[in-house]
Parts: sequence; structure tokens; C-alpha cells
Amino acid sequence: MDDTEELDGANENNLENLHSDTGFSDEVRQLMAEVKDRVAELRQRGIDEATIGQVCSKVSQPSRLVVSAHYRLFLPEYSQTEVKMAPLPKTVFFLYLKHPEGIAFKNLSAHRKELMHIYEVLSPRISVHDYQRSISDVTNPGKNSINEKCARIREAFASVVGDALANCYCVTGKRGLAKSIVLPRNLVEWEVPMP
Repeated sequence: MDDTEELDGANENNLENLHSDTGFSDEVRQLMAEVKDRVAELRQRGIDEATIGQVCSKVSQPSRLVVSAHYRLFLPEYSQTEVKMAPLPKTVFFLYLKHPEGIAFKNLSAHRKELMHIYEVLSPRISVHDYQRSISDVTNPGKNSINEKCARIREAFASVVGDALANCYCVTGKRGLAKSIVLPRNLVEWEVPMP
């Protein structure tokens, strides 16, 4: 038995243990089996382990984020999947995308005008009174609105890229300190002017 066969056997045993120990759903187990089969097929075609490793590591890296016409969000490395969210969470998302230095929740009231402008661009049919009320709620530290909007952002991205990678696109940070979106801005492509 050569080293490659030994490694393959060890990897298969690890995968079997992973399947049996973690209680994954049948659908997830099926996907894992498909990945295992595809990796085996790549090996049979002479693709070396280093190349297979590079391909697998790219899967765990964030995708570019394309902001297209009408401020729609797409992830090209995920089959050009659109990340959908309501206008108010998207407003919060764009505010934090525009401020890579971060903004503490308690300081959001200083960004009311900017939030209003973004919200108006994203949702031009809503009345001024509704804009003001929604933005007032989001910027009020005594209300939970900002946390709810950040949870909606997380849900939108997690549904496309999974929980681990969703952190790259979400508003995160320590309690009481500035929150930010950690996605490197060189991965953000604006096809429309930033609102």
C-alpha cells in the first residue's frame, strides 16, 4: 500500500466518522458523499492533492459582492445567487458597507440623514413619515430595531453562504464598540453609484 492509498483510507475513515458522529440530515450526508465521489474522480484523473486542496479552500473564502442595478446584491462565486432582504435591513447593510471603520450602535443617530437618504433610494414609494419613523427606531439605542435588522442581514447571507461565511458580510463587533462589516472592500463591486 502506498502513501496515497493510506491517506485515502484515512480520509474515508474520517468522513465515515464524521457522518456517524454528527447527526447530519440525509440530504447533507448525500451532499458529502457527492463531494467525496467528486474528489475521488479528480484523483483518478490525475489531479494532485495540492490542487484539490486549493479548490476546497476557495470554497471557504468569501465571494465577491456585486451591487447591481436597483441595488440588488449578488455573489458571483455562488452561481450569481442574489442575496435578498427588505429595504430597511439593506439600508443598514449599505450604511455599514460605506463605513469600513465601523459605527457603534449608540452613535447611529449621527447617521440619520445618511440612513434616510439610503432608505429613500432603496424604497422610493414609502412616505416620508414612514422613513422617519423607521430610521428613528433603528437609530434609537433604547429599541431593539438595529439588532433585528442585523439579524435579518445575517439570515439573508447565511441562507446563501452558510453561517461561517455569513460573518464576512454581517454587521459584527464587540458590545459597546464600533460594529463593522469585515468583508474586504476590494471584494465589493458597485455597478451603480453608492447610495
